[in-house]
Amino acid sequence: MSNNKRLSIKGMLSLEDFIKYNKYHLNKTVTIYFIICFFILFAIIQGPLSGDLFFIIIFAGIPSLIISSLLFLFAKTVNKQRAIKEFNSDQLIKKETMYSFSSEGIEQKYS
Repeated sequence: MSNNKRLSIKGMLSLEDFIKYNKYHLNKTVTIYFIICFFILFAIIQGPLSGDLFFIIIFAGIPSLIISSLLFLFAKTVNKQRAIKEFNSDQLIKKETMYSFSSEGIEQKYS
């Protein structure tokens, strides 16, 4: 029995959608980067400190958190700028794309 039903969808990818995709795609990497930076900075700053554990956490933790947060924001900004540059340089992304779904498979056409 042959089924000739076909579903076709077409649309264009906008810059905002591409930035959102890129942000979602790199979110785990940037978060891991933040955590690693925090612990490395904490270890470096607390090294010369001695005394009460509470003061070590305060005097090493707060600067580590601030510096790591700034590096986190910097990484997010760089990723956004890189996504904009990639979107502007790739002409295929800007074309309207048509997807056709059928029992034979999925076809992709650019117009």
